[in-house]
Amino acid sequence: IQIDNSENSQAYNFYQRAKNAVTNYVVDVSAGLIFYNPIMASSEYLVAGMSPEEVLKSRLGASLMQAICMRPIGMLRNTLAKKFCLTKESPFYQKYVNDVSSILAFQIPTYSLAVYNSGASLEEGLKALGMAVAITCVSGRPFGKWMDIWRGIWGKKQAIK
Repeated sequence: IQIDNSENSQAYNFYQRAKNAVTNYVVDVSAGLIFYNPIMASSEYLVAGMSPEEVLKSRLGASLMQAICMRPIGMLRNTLAKKFCLTKESPFYQKYVNDVSSILAFQIPTYSLAVYNSGASLEEGLKALGMAVAITCVSGRPFGKWMDIWRGIWGKKQAIK
């Protein structure tokens, strides 16, 4: 199969849109996996007191949830940054609110499900969720910066330029 790559070709335009969608997905999901899995595994084990088996199950479940949610989180970051005209020169608190709110909108329900499915007790789950919210509030902006750096490495559009 040969694809006509002239600018007016519908097949080429569809191919480019599909390729961009897939690479945007892979870049955003991998940014989340690389950044959050080590942090959250440490928190689950050291703070919440989850067993290594529970942490492994939780990380596998959370990775699946990240595979579903990290691209929508990235898209929400893009949308909010554009709506509020955020740039690298914008005040820290505006970028912070953009990044933390984008993550928490998806994280609370999906992380709760991942911890529940890991077999953690209610007490362990509540501790883990509390730590996840606290970690997100502390790490949301660094993650946003990381996501934009990671996107830049792959030649993708950054949310805050």
